[in-house]
Formats: sequence, C-alpha cells, structure tokens
Amino acid sequence: MRYCNDGTTDQEQRHKVNPLGLVLGGGGVRCLSHLGVAQCLQDHGLRPDHITCSSTGTLVGILLAAEIPPADIRRVLDSFRIRWGWLWPTLRSGGLFNQQNFLRILDAFGIPERLEDLRLPVQVLVTDLVNAQPIALSEGNTRLLTLASCALPGIYAPVRHQGTILGDGGVTNNVPADVCRAAVGEKGIVLCSSLEMDTSMPPEEIRSFAQVVYRSIYLPIVNERYRNFRRHADILIEPFKQCPLCFSQWREILRFQNRQAMERHFRAGYKEMEQELPTLRRLLQVESAAESPLRSSFGS
Repeated sequence: MRYCNDGTTDQEQRHKVNPLGLVLGGGGVRCLSHLGVAQCLQDHGLRPDHITCSSTGTLVGILLAAEIPPADIRRVLDSFRIRWGWLWPTLRSGGLFNQQNFLRILDAFGIPERLEDLRLPVQVLVTDLVNAQPIALSEGNTRLLTLASCALPGIYAPVRHQGTILGDGGVTNNVPADVCRAAVGEKGIVLCSSLEMDTSMPPEEIRSFAQVVYRSIYLPIVNERYRNFRRHADILIEPFKQCPLCFSQWREILRFQNRQAMERHFRAGYKEMEQELPTLRRLLQVESAAESPLRSSFGS
C-alpha cells in the first residue's frame, strides 16, 4: 500500500469521503483479533484516520497508530522471548506479573516516546484510580500510558503519574466508542472492534460459587459497556459474541504464549471484519479494493 505525504493511501485520497475512527476494546489475549481487523482493512486498501483504544487494545492501537504493519506485529508477538515473557512475576505491589513484555514490543518497533508523535491520532483510555474516573489522553508518554491502560487489575500493577494512580482503562470504559465519536464527529464513521462475550448462559451451567459471584459482579459492568458502544458505533465487530461470559473464559485472557489461541483470535477478527466490508465501504463512500487472501503467520 502506498502512502501519500499526509499519511493517507493514494486510494483513500481519491475515494474516501467520511473519516474513519477505529475503536479497539480490551480483553487480554483476545486483542489479537484487532490485528485481524487491521489486516483485513489493509488488504482492502483502507485505514483509520483516528484510533481510540483501551486496556490491552491499547498495545495494538499504539502499534497501528505508528503504522506498523499487522504482519510485522504478529511476527514479534510470536517470537520465543515475547511469547514466554508475559507471566514473569514482579516484586511491585499491586500486581502479580511485570510488564516488561509490553515495553519490549514497543522498543522492537522504535515507537515514538510521545503519543502526539505517532503517525495517526490516537486516544488512550486509562482509569484514574484515585478520583474514580476515566481519562482519554492523546498526549503524553507512550510507554507509561501503555502500561497504565493495559494494567489488568490484580495482574499488572497500576502506574503512579502526576500525583495520581492510573490503571486499566477497561475498568471504566473498555470499548470507548463514545470517545471516538466525539473525536471524529457525527459525520465520521466509528468502527468498533469489541472483545465482549455473550452474557447469556444456560441455567444448568451456573452452578459453582465462582460462576455465580463472577457473573453477578461482571454483568452490570458488561451491560453498561454494551449500551455505550452500541449507541455510538456505526459498525460493530464482535468476534467473541458466541463465547459465554463465564469464569473459565476469563482465565483464558492471559494465554499470550499460546500460538493456537493467537492464530484463532486473529482469524476471528479478520473474518468478522470481512463480513462488514460492504457496509463500511458504503458508509465511507469508497470503491472496493482487490480481494486479498487471509494469511497466517503465527508459528509459520
């Protein structure tokens, strides 16, 4: 794909009318499906004008905002050092594991130190744990804000910054479609890649103590997320909408070392995006690009 001086592709320069905002929600290792979405867009000559991201979606969002090709991101994620570096314990209070892997990935691509120096405009969602509110940031230290936004509660420690403590953006706004809508305006197109799961479950499967407690705590949070992004998104990509919201699924979100899971999530995102391409083209008022095959790189 060839880029013009302002960062857009030559095809977009000629054809795209409405700005495209891409929302990348959080969900642990399921964020690999965002790469499938991005790869599909790239294969069909499309790219976002603005990225809004939260939680582990921020790691992918930062890399895409730096215009790192999804295939290159996948190759780094599949390297031995990265795959087995996610669960190294930490001595810091507030978390079980260190976040060096996030920094290794950013450093592997020489990501700019400041958000405002990335090639595409990006907004990173973090949670101010002191004042109990979400914050959307488009300027600031890239490494620090990536660590803060991706600080899954209890898994990774939050980050102290300017007199407050910043934690996982997903705690207060996991799929920030409203923030993206404000950025691209009413005429913009909000493409929302959500990692949320199906909230329904057969009664016979709600038996264990952990299952009851988990669903009772989590359901109000998830329902609020749904109300937010369904109100503001023009197109929803939901590759995990058939997966039940249960405690066993939550445990899967940290399996970054599993090649099969990485490949499965990537393909799920690609195929969901591919199904929505006709609608996206119509909303953006662009012509169809040549079809490109779905490629695999994890473990190849």
